[in-house]
Amino acid sequence: NEDGTVTIIRSETKDQPDENKKNPSKFYDIPYLQTKVLDAFGLNEEVWIEEKIDGTNISCDIDHDGNFKCYGKRFELGEWYTNRGAYQKLLEIEDKVREHISTRYKLYFEYLTLHHVRYSADKENGIYLIGIKDKSTGKWLTPDKVYAWAYQLDLDRPATLYHGPFKGWDKAKSLVGKSEFGAKQGEGIIIKAVDKNRGIKMVKIVADDFREIMKHDPARAQEKMNNELAKRAKAAEIVTDARIRKQLYNMIDEGIISKVEGI
Repeated sequence: NEDGTVTIIRSETKDQPDENKKNPSKFYDIPYLQTKVLDAFGLNEEVWIEEKIDGTNISCDIDHDGNFKCYGKRFELGEWYTNRGAYQKLLEIEDKVREHISTRYKLYFEYLTLHHVRYSADKENGIYLIGIKDKSTGKWLTPDKVYAWAYQLDLDRPATLYHGPFKGWDKAKSLVGKSEFGAKQGEGIIIKAVDKNRGIKMVKIVADDFREIMKHDPARAQEKMNNELAKRAKAAEIVTDARIRKQLYNMIDEGIISKVEGI
């Protein structure tokens, strides 16, 4: 509760996953911002930055036998395992999925049950479209196409905090903590862009208050990233545009290249 007290509600209904019914296609494993993804986005590359909302990952699709299949993060959902009502939420959109999506795509949602972040009452227990995967190609649809499907199917989605050219990590970090869902402090952001191999590429940045829930050591990751950024800053002092231009003109004088334009 808001005042820090705990209310326990016990159900008489068993809600246990079937270990033999696993999710065959989980959601994109989004990496945290760390050294190995510093070059994920190029300067001025088109990006979408969305609020990272804190809930439970669920998904649904129509299989090739015409069955409406629903999944939690790891296991299939059904009357035996509803994942705190997520199954019923997906059943409510079954007709839309059958009519418009058919067997081509798998839809992924965040089911906003209470976790680390408290959102406004009108947002809690809703499902929000976070991604769509083309089952025939294995690629993810770009955010603009996901937004179009959300509009056509009348589905809610996370807030887009920024859409435009990538202006660097500091600019992206300035959006961390913002929330369009009524949270006192947002959990973080997810940066998305087009990727020719997977359809999209994504990186997430989490607010300091939520770092203790990360799977990797945030302090060590931050130290490594700071060291890498320091190296880049030093290199930028030495390898300047003016020095590069001078060497290119020297190469023209020596007959190595014919022109500088376009290089």
